[in-house]
Amino acid sequence: MKHVFIINSKSSHAKRTELEKQIASAFSKEEYAIIYTNYAGHAKEIAKEAASKNEEMRIYACGGDGTLHEVVNGILSYPHIELAVVPIGTGNDFIKSFPSLDKQDFLDLKNYHHIQRIYSDIIMINDQASVNTVSAGLDVKVAYHVAKFKQFSFFQGIVPYFLGLLVSLIGKMTEKVEVQIDNDKYPMSPYLFIVAGNGRYYGGGYCPAPNAQIDDGWFDYSLIKKVSRFKILSLSGKYKKGTHLSYTKFVASGKAKKMQILTNGRPIRLNLDGELYETADPQITLYEKKIQIVLPKK
Repeated sequence: MKHVFIINSKSSHAKRTELEKQIASAFSKEEYAIIYTNYAGHAKEIAKEAASKNEEMRIYACGGDGTLHEVVNGILSYPHIELAVVPIGTGNDFIKSFPSLDKQDFLDLKNYHHIQRIYSDIIMINDQASVNTVSAGLDVKVAYHVAKFKQFSFFQGIVPYFLGLLVSLIGKMTEKVEVQIDNDKYPMSPYLFIVAGNGRYYGGGYCPAPNAQIDDGWFDYSLIKKVSRFKILSLSGKYKKGTHLSYTKFVASGKAKKMQILTNGRPIRLNLDGELYETADPQITLYEKKIQIVLPKK
């Protein structure tokens, strides 16, 4: 089997250097390739080109959830490809859906000599695949503003995130839409969060879908209606822990196969595995067991 490591070049130099050393040590007797990304979308192109060679191959997404998102979209039409995750990015929420493993288990490449294989579901929106979460609402507005602030080199560390949250809380926080989930329609209303989770976590450790399983044939949804800014602050800790589902007065939740956000033709921004995507009246559909994921064994 060939092992292909697609490494996000924006990950820290120290992490990249350590990873290269580990690869050389753990796979010294096997065929491997190390390829760095050069621009947004490059990981998808690399993965698709590698997968199309029709070799027995395991592709390692080395970066954050954005790198994983790109690799998943690159290998989607190639069911023979195995996918592994090496979490060296700033955001690595997908691996938190596997509570029996911690981050270090994924980082220790020797653990990939003995694996557990699962067949993961994915969520499709138009031609885009999401392996972890799809969302709309306040979190997407924050991500949009964070991306803008990150363009300025003088905003470093957590400053872009703080400013993005501040601007989002000052402005319009909700999306006024109808939501169709399987056979149930939720009326036109301002929603603070609309989340479809194949995985459990997103946004740096928030848990909108605490009961989600990536291979159960369903996505878990959370619809959170508009609440006051004061209420947002008091409930943010519960949303992070995944205990918000009990607040049924303004939270609707469950499992589904399809969700459509009805915008009357108006484009809406979505968050797909941490990546921003814009479309109108998005149809969100669960497809079962579409990719092979290998998990490390200690």
